[in-house]
Amino acid sequence: MKPAVVITGAAAGIGREFAYIAADKSRSVLLADRLREPLEKVAAELSDRGVEAYACTIDLAAPTAGKLIEGALLERGLYCDVLVNNAGFGLLGPAVDTDVRVHLEMVAVHVSALTELTLRFLPGMIGRRAGGIINVSSIAAYMAGPNMATYNASKAYVRAFSNALAGELKGTGVTVTCLCPGMVHTGFWNDLAINRTRLFNFLPSLPARSIADAGWKGLQAGKHTVVPQLYYKLAAVPLRFVPAQLIKRLTVGMFNRPMIGSAATDEAQRPAIVVTGASSGIGRAIARYAAGERTDVMLVARSKDALDGLAAELQLMGAAAHPVVADLSQEGAGEVIERALIEKGLYCDVIVNNAGLCLAGRASQLGLSDQLKLLSVNVRAVTELTMRFLPAMIRRRRGGVLNVGSVGAYMAAPNMAVYHASKAYVASLSDSLASETSDFGVTVTCLSPGVVRTPLVDRLPVKRDLLFHLTPKSTPEFTAEAGWRGLRAGRRLVIPSWFDRALAFLFVVSPRAAIPTIPVR
Repeated sequence: MKPAVVITGAAAGIGREFAYIAADKSRSVLLADRLREPLEKVAAELSDRGVEAYACTIDLAAPTAGKLIEGALLERGLYCDVLVNNAGFGLLGPAVDTDVRVHLEMVAVHVSALTELTLRFLPGMIGRRAGGIINVSSIAAYMAGPNMATYNASKAYVRAFSNALAGELKGTGVTVTCLCPGMVHTGFWNDLAINRTRLFNFLPSLPARSIADAGWKGLQAGKHTVVPQLYYKLAAVPLRFVPAQLIKRLTVGMFNRPMIGSAATDEAQRPAIVVTGASSGIGRAIARYAAGERTDVMLVARSKDALDGLAAELQLMGAAAHPVVADLSQEGAGEVIERALIEKGLYCDVIVNNAGLCLAGRASQLGLSDQLKLLSVNVRAVTELTMRFLPAMIRRRRGGVLNVGSVGAYMAAPNMAVYHASKAYVASLSDSLASETSDFGVTVTCLSPGVVRTPLVDRLPVKRDLLFHLTPKSTPEFTAEAGWRGLRAGRRLVIPSWFDRALAFLFVVSPRAAIPTIPVR
């Protein structure tokens, strides 16, 4: 078996330049992209230079993409020594004007495929005590992005995942480098309307080759984060503190207002509050607060018995409760919830995205399927349900979205890499959407608690050491009340306790080396 450099999104732009760099180092390369002709052209150019280069035409949004790439390597007697997760695409404009399937395709490529390929090849690198991963993020990872909500959130995920993973890999001989470029001279940027605006004409940009060179050199030097240009290096820190509303004002005129149309006249007349993960913990507590408004509440979870018991309790409080058994890790769960609403003569007035999975331990050891399932619930389902119900809220000029995040979004600690990165996605998505919807009577709130006494936390294999016992812990009821009041007050971010607010600030301003590793049993 011979080592190879695997590069996704290799048909053009930064990915193609990475391929040329690998060829200059006389490395065998496997090039993956969904564009067959330009990909095969790059492979042919490298082969003419005497490099062993193979083209693998594949759509990374497909759930089998990782297996196919691994199979292509094995067929040629190769193994992945360096992985460059570069594939991606842009998505600009009001979120509600984009079909939910496009948002989910971006999640599949930027989040799920990047994570799968990383976790698929990482154990082999660790076993050989050699290898490296370059994850291409963006300067957008450092800031909210009104009218770029899903894109910026996906890049925030990549940055958080890469940083946490880098901490886990200390002493293994394997390096993870997160490449965060600003403006780049590529077709990716040239085709976007953002490139033709006055504001962005003042921003410095670099050719794709310079970006790829910086990323490759950073990997060889063992750097965890590479921001290629001095301008963007200096901007990265303050960008974290720029309010999304200010970014929206700076980009006025860059995008059209949402094409909201008029309020639908054929919708059911009764509004409902939809709560996912309602069978226990924070979700159950939020459902109780929602029931206090004497409105219909739709309870979503996997456990029928728990939902039926809660529904009976809420009905005694005077609320109409409707249990819906659905597994949010499965595609089609959003359609199940929407059909249930229609059958009951309801529409979604508030969606509470509370359902979530949590894993603790080294990402290379937790298991690929479990971590991808976590992403399905914590990232894909949150995106799907938000984008499915938000357009109608905008048309009605009323409604709300309450996304349950975590203080871990600002921490991205080793041994909770995928979980904390998923919450970084939720925080970024919520912040961006809050700015987009603020003019239409719709509130988007991110509830980011610290440690909460729930079954989810109790099951984690985290060491119950002195620090754990000294860390203040909130109750689900306290957390739910803070989140619900924050939503009704129009707040964008709710961190319930002063201790957790202080922690979040410290995590944001601290260098990555200062972020502690989560101790696991």
